[in-house]
Amino acid sequence: MTQCEALNQANIFNDLFKEKPWLDIDLVECSPQSVILHCGIDLSIGPDIELRFNTIFLASMLMTWKTNSSFLLCLNPHRLATIMTL
Repeated sequence: MTQCEALNQANIFNDLFKEKPWLDIDLVECSPQSVILHCGIDLSIGPDIELRFNTIFLASMLMTWKTNSSFLLCLNPHRLATIMTL
């Protein structure tokens, strides 16, 4: 793939991602040969986007993620909806 082709593909990905208000990303497969990511607003009903990367040279990513979202329980639903639309 030439640099021009890679930039064109990156722009296509960027346009797809910009269409969504947010994306959850799930690492489906990570092997020496490929990485497969599922992306979507609600992955419980299936991905909106599947990204497959083959012939991987280097992949760097967080393997675990932890956050404290207990503060969301303190917000009333109307306030939470307002925050989510910002």
